[in-house]
Amino acid sequence: MTACSICSMIAERSAPGGFVYEDDLFVATIPDKTPVPGWLIVSLKRHELPLTSRLSDAEAAALGPLLRRLVAAAATAVNAERVYNTLFGEGAAHWHMLVATRTSEIPPQDRQVDLIRSAARYSDLDRALRAADAIRAELADHA
Repeated sequence: MTACSICSMIAERSAPGGFVYEDDLFVATIPDKTPVPGWLIVSLKRHELPLTSRLSDAEAAALGPLLRRLVAAAATAVNAERVYNTLFGEGAAHWHMLVATRTSEIPPQDRQVDLIRSAARYSDLDRALRAADAIRAELADHA
């Protein structure tokens, strides 16, 4: 059986820049393949298939308030005009979702779902690490 890359990242605490957010149920990290400033991957700590219907009642109840906090913090940190939340469930067999900020510097042709396709153009690990620090500060200020 192949080891789950998300389970390994959580166990080893090996996300780039560390965990931006962590509680008993979820972690939020900078995407390792496309570190776009302000983007986060929210992952369930326990291994579960990427089907939201398989979340426990406690996980489902916690997800809405958590997303509200993360979206607000990420939007403020990078001055985003929009924040997209998506769960494709095809990149890894572990429940995770993308919180993707969209700033004014993103041209119209790269907005909405096209932003996911063009993410490599906007990836910048140094800026993503600084944005992660700003998100942490926002979360701490609004705990």
